Amino acid sequence: MGGGDLMTEWYRTFLVCMLLALLTTAARADCASRHLGDVRVKVAMREGAVQLAFELPQASSCLRFKSGGRLRLLNWHIHGAGRLSSAGDILQWEQPVRSFEVRVSPSALKDGQLDRTYTPVMPLGDGRALAVYSDYLLLDPAFGRTTIEFEGLPARQGLMQVGHQRLTSEDPPGFFLLGSPSVERFGDDALIVDQSLPAPLMKQIRALMDQGSRQLASLPRPGGPISILAMGGGGQGKPSWRGDVSPGLIRLGFYGQGWGSADPALARVVAKFVLHERFHLHNMRLRSGAPAGVFLLEGGADAVALGLQHQQGQLDDAAYLGQLNLSLQQCQLSTGSTLRDKEFLGGDLPYHCGLVLVSLASWAASGSVLDSRQPARLWQATLKAVGDGPYDWHDFLAAARQTAVPGRQGVIELLEQLVHDRLTLQDALAAPAWRGLLQPASQGEHEVPALSSEFASRTLMSLLERQCTGPYGFHLEDGIFTLDTAQARCKAAWPDRFPVARLNGLDFVRQGWQAAQSVWQSCKEKGEVQIADAQQARTLTLPCPDIGAVPRLYRLVPPEAPASGPT
Repeated sequence: MGGGDLMTEWYRTFLVCMLLALLTTAARADCASRHLGDVRVKVAMREGAVQLAFELPQASSCLRFKSGGRLRLLNWHIHGAGRLSSAGDILQWEQPVRSFEVRVSPSALKDGQLDRTYTPVMPLGDGRALAVYSDYLLLDPAFGRTTIEFEGLPARQGLMQVGHQRLTSEDPPGFFLLGSPSVERFGDDALIVDQSLPAPLMKQIRALMDQGSRQLASLPRPGGPISILAMGGGGQGKPSWRGDVSPGLIRLGFYGQGWGSADPALARVVAKFVLHERFHLHNMRLRSGAPAGVFLLEGGADAVALGLQHQQGQLDDAAYLGQLNLSLQQCQLSTGSTLRDKEFLGGDLPYHCGLVLVSLASWAASGSVLDSRQPARLWQATLKAVGDGPYDWHDFLAAARQTAVPGRQGVIELLEQLVHDRLTLQDALAAPAWRGLLQPASQGEHEVPALSSEFASRTLMSLLERQCTGPYGFHLEDGIFTLDTAQARCKAAWPDRFPVARLNGLDFVRQGWQAAQSVWQSCKEKGEVQIADAQQARTLTLPCPDIGAVPRLYRLVPPEAPASGPT
């Protein structure tokens, strides 16, 4: 074949590609402008899968969904000639339709594989019920209002009789159940049990629910009955877990292998997880739009959960203090100088920074950061003061101010300035008001492998959260940090599931603290960071902004605390 033929073939290919691109763009533009009105979706459970029946008020050849992704692409089976776009957010037909049906298979993917993205349909392992996430059934608001009608147990109203129920696109997103789940009563609440979970795990969950109910009985609690859904997702690999709260329902998800073991470390993980979610029964009335509000919601739940573990003897003083110090240094190592900057990053940062802030307020109120009962006392005073209304940081710090140890009113003022972004975290921690509680941390304390890799991963995660948008996940296992980029849109061209073992040539685990410092320095001087896999066979240059000087890390060292570093 001669050069002329090659050019002709190339030109034809080019024309075909351009035509397809134009058609796709036109279809997306038409889809974006198509307002239909009230779209109804009838949902039922049929032979272990979800059956969706869509009814449109007027014929359309294109629908755009509120959320997309490969989970819809893998799990949605559309009756007829409808097809999904490669992004999983647009459904198209050759001819306009007024109604159509979709069968949604339970997901075989590990829940949480995409960071903060919920698997749309998950089976309870005994096959008697399915958990369905409502947001995946909603159309883009440009199409109008979506009404979901179903038979099952709606998350938004807690434990209800099985019957014909309804959700709309104005309702908060969350899970609802289809089928006949196994239900156990805990007072007014219900524990919905996935019978596939290992018996030792379920025994511990029941004990923790009972423990939490007894130890938190004095705290005000809003609303009516709540359903607690404990479910497994199967899959291979190490144990992982994920929880979430929607109005009326708390979900506890356990994934991977090993949950039936007698490992004490795993038992501590389960305890913190369950008690954290259990406490959300009390503190879920956060006033929306409050400065750094999610820090108080999640950090407050972590503080109470760790406190209950400490009181029960699962954590001794050194381990309890170590958890607080790890969160303190994780919060400091994330980019962003103010809490508003850090709140923007999302991920697990609200848990770390929030735990620190609640612990500092508790120290001001009780005189000892090792007084693990103090966070719950502050919550009790806060929720009692606001009655049935919502709360924010002002209410929580007002409760701390009322019981502050003499001479520590200034500490509360520092926290007020910090949560309202009138003070940077570095400046707040450097203030002399913390004398007797905070001390600069030495490098030797960061050479513990578990902490070392945490520092490196926290720094890289913080950077990536400024580089990427869309659903994506971080995974740190055996010293290898992986970014799942299947749905991410990043400034750097990440390969799918790129494993990172080195930052600027430094090992994630053995040199994690130095690697974290290197990232800060490299961003300041060069505006980029070099990352590589374990063999440095695959490398990538990641652009980064000037994120300022390496933070000076502090650690909590109350006078009565052990002299050793974090554990």
